[in-house]
Amino acid sequence: MPVHTIVVGSGSAGGALAARLSEDPDQQVTLIEAGPDYSDRDGIPEDIRNADAVSTSAHDWGITSYFVEPPEAREAQIYARGRVVGGSSSVNAAIAHRATTADAERWVGAGLDEWSWDKLLHYYKKLEADQDYGTSDIHGGSGPVPIKRVTEDEWPAATHAMRAVAESLGFPMLEDFNLPGADGFARSARNVWGQSTRAGTLLTYLAEARTRPNLTILSETYCQRVLFEGRRAVGVEIDRGKGRQQILADRVVIAAGFVQSPQILTLSGIGPAEVLERLGIGAVRVNENVGRHMKDHPIVPVIGITSQTEHHGLRAELKYTTDHGKTIGAVNDAFLFSVTMEPESLGFSVGSDAEPFTLLSILVQPTSVGWLTVLTDDVRDQPEIHSNFLGTDDDMRRMMEAVRLAYSFATTEPLASELESVLMPTPEVVEDDDALREWLRQTLATGFHGTSTCRMGIDPATSVVDQRLAVHGVEGLYVADCSVLHDITSAATNLTGMLIGERMADWLLGRA
Repeated sequence: MPVHTIVVGSGSAGGALAARLSEDPDQQVTLIEAGPDYSDRDGIPEDIRNADAVSTSAHDWGITSYFVEPPEAREAQIYARGRVVGGSSSVNAAIAHRATTADAERWVGAGLDEWSWDKLLHYYKKLEADQDYGTSDIHGGSGPVPIKRVTEDEWPAATHAMRAVAESLGFPMLEDFNLPGADGFARSARNVWGQSTRAGTLLTYLAEARTRPNLTILSETYCQRVLFEGRRAVGVEIDRGKGRQQILADRVVIAAGFVQSPQILTLSGIGPAEVLERLGIGAVRVNENVGRHMKDHPIVPVIGITSQTEHHGLRAELKYTTDHGKTIGAVNDAFLFSVTMEPESLGFSVGSDAEPFTLLSILVQPTSVGWLTVLTDDVRDQPEIHSNFLGTDDDMRRMMEAVRLAYSFATTEPLASELESVLMPTPEVVEDDDALREWLRQTLATGFHGTSTCRMGIDPATSVVDQRLAVHGVEGLYVADCSVLHDITSAATNLTGMLIGERMADWLLGRA
């Protein structure tokens, strides 16, 4: 009899995992997704097809988060998450970043030797079809995910000017951000087909896998909870709009992302004691770490107006170490992106019809820690999420520094001549520490890179899963998405999510 695996969530990790498992005819895979499925490539909606505009409403969960503390300081803000086959990989900005060697060193230092750089590199290469470099010691040429760098002839004039400023300030000029240890200014690497068709798991891993008879995709299906016999997971309870049903399986993998994965665990009886008791859920395994240890990347814009923007989307970026980052041992803790998409795609409103050019600062090694709390016993009701951005003095100081650097770019030649004006922030805000702190708290948004709410660790008292992603204290249950990361990657999380799915598949198939 085939081994039956249920995978809950079809995003970067879940889509990759289901596809790889289904390559083995001795496996039976059921992939569960709350959103719709688009099996016909020609029928894919524009918001999912176009990687040059982040989709934040048409295929969204409608989740909100308190970005800063205390929560009354600013109302809860939209936190876009993809509700569609492909998950957030179907709606994101298609940034093809890898984790860094420094990330791997931190994880190995926490006792997670399965997450060394050599092992990570093997799986990054396995998933890639690099359009620029092909197969090499550093890149993969035959994987399912196309990776290409934006060519300089796709840059608007303002991005060329940004590069000139970076070079004048002494930042290194790079060909490839995905080299180990790389820092400096480079073209953006993206996972796209052609110029801008988003290559998430819907159009990569699952495009071929959906033709296999041993893979079943259940779209528009909610997973309410995992079913147990004693402490062994034996299936899930689902709702497809006609009442709840049960599906039995040999093992269950939750790959629903940093919000729904801890939520489903909690609704299944694995979570903090107070929450389980309040919701009247019988405890299968009390674990106070479920929903805790959350990390995310705060982002802040410097937005200028140009007379003409030739292209849209992400074009180039600067990776660097902030001065304050050096004092706390951080390496490459900030990014500065050249972005020519509408600010509303990133959660900002500028109140102008003019063409925007945004210098987007991202703090990628935050020390602030957030959390989420499950409020009801229905998976359709979102948890209360507290991102707690800039919750430490170190994070605030580094973000102030990052925004001032971005503002100096915008007001330095030749970029200054490419911008008719700088809409935000004002010079008065930039120059005043107190005003800048408050402006940051009221303006910042999320990079949509939430992690670590089911984090891995060798000690069950401080983690949710072990380093091969098995949930502590039970059998037959795993979590495989970016919620398991011990801490956040110093980069966008999309490719690392796919890597997690690849690794989980090899572990379940006994290949590693």
